[in-house]
Amino acid sequence: MPYLKWIDDSALIEEVLHLLSIATKVKKAADTNFGKNVIDPFSALFEIAGFENDIETWVKSETTRQAQKTLQNHIGSFHQNILGNAKGWVNKKPGV
Repeated sequence: MPYLKWIDDSALIEEVLHLLSIATKVKKAADTNFGKNVIDPFSALFEIAGFENDIETWVKSETTRQAQKTLQNHIGSFHQNILGNAKGWVNKKPGV
């Protein structure tokens, strides 16, 4: 019995595994590249004070936020690829 009736299991599994591998890479990149993006110091200070967090908790939260932001871009591609594999649908690649 297929996972979903409207898409081939192999296509679904391939897309899920691809997205999971991207998620792993995005998390590693966020950990490695933390601080390369401009961080608003006022936002950081008010978040730490307002949420009653310490700096270590904020850094972890900010790293996760940055990784999640990048991952969301890839989730859009995931949706497009999943629908593009559905019977009767065509995946129009970017720029087409």
